[in-house]
Amino acid sequence: MPWRKYIMTLLRRKVTGGTGNNGLLSMDPNNYEYSFDNTINIREIYYKIVDSEPNNQHLYEEISKNYVTIGEQILKSISKRAGIKVGKNVKFDKMTGVYRSAVYGYVVYDGMNSVSVIPVINVSEKWRGIMVLPPQKNVKKQLGIDDINSMISELPIQLMVNYDRITELVEENLKFNEGVCCVFVEGKKPIDGNVQKVILDYDMSIETGKKSEDGSIDFKERSFIHNIEAGVQIAHFIPEKPAIDGLDIYDEVMEANYDDDPCYKIGNNLKVEADGINIKSAIKGILVNNNNTISVSNVIEIEKVDLSTGNIEVDGSVIIKENVTPGFSIKTEGDIKVNGNIEDAKINCGGNLIVSGGIIGGPDSDMHINGKVYASFIRNANLISNGDVIANQIVNSDISCNNRVIVLEGKGVIIGGNIKALNGIWAKSIGAISESKTTIIVGRDAEADALFKNIVTTIKTNREEINKYKTLLGAEYFKDPKAFIQRIPENKREAIKNILKKVTNLVKETAELEEKRKQMSEEFEKLSNSSVSSMEGFFPGVTVYISNIRKYVTKKTSGTEYFYSKELRDISEKAPKTLPPEEYAVIDIKADI
Repeated sequence: MPWRKYIMTLLRRKVTGGTGNNGLLSMDPNNYEYSFDNTINIREIYYKIVDSEPNNQHLYEEISKNYVTIGEQILKSISKRAGIKVGKNVKFDKMTGVYRSAVYGYVVYDGMNSVSVIPVINVSEKWRGIMVLPPQKNVKKQLGIDDINSMISELPIQLMVNYDRITELVEENLKFNEGVCCVFVEGKKPIDGNVQKVILDYDMSIETGKKSEDGSIDFKERSFIHNIEAGVQIAHFIPEKPAIDGLDIYDEVMEANYDDDPCYKIGNNLKVEADGINIKSAIKGILVNNNNTISVSNVIEIEKVDLSTGNIEVDGSVIIKENVTPGFSIKTEGDIKVNGNIEDAKINCGGNLIVSGGIIGGPDSDMHINGKVYASFIRNANLISNGDVIANQIVNSDISCNNRVIVLEGKGVIIGGNIKALNGIWAKSIGAISESKTTIIVGRDAEADALFKNIVTTIKTNREEINKYKTLLGAEYFKDPKAFIQRIPENKREAIKNILKKVTNLVKETAELEEKRKQMSEEFEKLSNSSVSSMEGFFPGVTVYISNIRKYVTKKTSGTEYFYSKELRDISEKAPKTLPPEEYAVIDIKADI
């Protein structure tokens, strides 16, 4: 066809959602005219009549609203295309777009999906035949006994039909104008069986995000990890049940289905209660679904940390196969192992931090590790660790360590930043030829050092505050405070008393802090046995502190160990001694499932 006509055809197909009269129509409700009530759940009403309430005339009134006779229109497609599927006992006229009933029965509209008719004589279940007649006083054509018997006779039923019951009910229907129902022939319903199933009671779904007070959603808070206490209900058993075949009304065996899918399997650290049904967590830990095996573990393994997981909080340890994306956080009671990199993340680790790649800091980076730290490299990071920090290189980082910093593998360099370690620092090389400012501090507890700095700052602030109040009160107060107070007008004395109370408290607090500073200084002196060792030497730009003694490196040195000489009461140097490799060998964590 000409190209313009071809394009217009494609556009029409896109609008209508189909190709020709047999195509699918875009499912617009306005394209259809309903002949009956499409808001009623006819199927639900029907089976309520059949299975539990055959004498409830209110239900017959409802179902009668959608009662249809043979050939009667039940739906019309204005576009004349069968967008809504033609269901059982329905015919579609392509010429007119009209859906018509092929039987006497009840119209069922299944939304925009399909339209079907449940027949008055219904044998769709095969194992039984059901008759449901509505009140017929106002219908176009009343069905009598002969009509019903004729419908049944057309079916190849082999079991005994209860014609007496049919006759009785049809007569009642016509005489009293009441709906009637009966099962006029019945075989045996097959009973499906199943293996013992484990049904999950604990909700292991992952949230989209957490809604904040202002209505916004934090997509990083997804509850990806399911931390649970011991004794939490996790699942329950559905007992095994045998499959029992049935018999249809045509005297043929109806094979029952047997469901051999157990849904889930029970893994480690779950216990079955005494009732043999309920399943609970045996320990505190992480609920894990590993290929439909449910377990409680102290270790969970995930692919990566990003928007798919959100921030991670684990009552145990976590193994991350790939990277930790910038801007996310991880908090654990146990270890963290990352096979990739950690970049610009907040880490609060209750155990060891093991990173196969590197730790890269950033504006949101903040790391607190209770155990050891292992990484290929650490760059621009802010990190506090209670255990050793072991890396191949540390560049421009602020590290506080309550044990040792060891950088002896790979490049083995420490360049730039502030490195603090209570029990010593070992590296191949410290500083750089560019004379990068590098501060090395040993012999001070990382937390104590921070506390000491805070004490010094507070003492300074207090003194400034005290001097400010002294200036405000003037010299006369300090000559004779009592006389000074008496000269103050009564309406201002309370305010002055408050100022004096603040000054008294500041003086007391400052005296206590001075004593604390003195005690900590003495403690730092005791910790002066720690040393700094560089196997290949130091570069200018490096400043070494051993407790409160400082040394500037002004020229390149070869392999050197700086230590505190009690005889000289200063930092001295000697040939360095390396550490045995086993002291900084990388450890690992393993999942217990």
